Amino acid sequence: QLAKNQEDEKQKAAAAAAEAKAAAAAEEKEQSAANSANNITLLLFYQYVEPCWDDDQFQVAIKFVTDQGNKYGLTGRMRVAKEGLNCTLTGSHDGIRNWCAALRTFDGGRSKTDQVTGETITEFAKTEFKLTDDLPPKQRFPKLHAFEVVEIVNYGLAGSRAPEIAKYGGTHLEPEDYNNKMCEKDTVIIDVRNHYEANIGRFNPPEGGAKMIDPMMR
Repeated sequence: QLAKNQEDEKQKAAAAAAEAKAAAAAEEKEQSAANSANNITLLLFYQYVEPCWDDDQFQVAIKFVTDQGNKYGLTGRMRVAKEGLNCTLTGSHDGIRNWCAALRTFDGGRSKTDQVTGETITEFAKTEFKLTDDLPPKQRFPKLHAFEVVEIVNYGLAGSRAPEIAKYGGTHLEPEDYNNKMCEKDTVIIDVRNHYEANIGRFNPPEGGAKMIDPMMR
């Protein structure tokens, strides 16, 4: 009888331990889900428009991106110039994506119609948005700021000094193509990121490959 009682106690203890473990796992899962729901998404992008907006179109653009940012609860910095947008924003997973979708539909009166498909093509229809999800809430910017600037990136080439994108714009390279170009000795890479970003890190060409130039952008 004593042996049976001891076995019963062991089984009860094991059942209690399993129940406690399951409860702890459920609590951890619930807490993880809660934390995930509070996490934020970071959005980075810049986009030039050509020709540049006139005064009225510029004001319409500022109002649009600001109103949509407030609508979807975004925070961060938006550099708005007549030549386009440069934004670093934080918000919820859905809020960021809703703002991007809204920007793709933005029509400042200069949308075009595809002659083949009949589709309306807006100025930001093909913008590449860089999204980073599941960042901790503490990385959210405190407020939303829209800055009226002369250039979306400080190159000192505003207005008439800026080269025409349609005429002088480069060819976009996918990562694999960029790596291949770095191996070509007749290629020159000019790192036009600001000096702070350039110091953080870069992809250096292999020996005998492309020449790297850092113009020390501010």
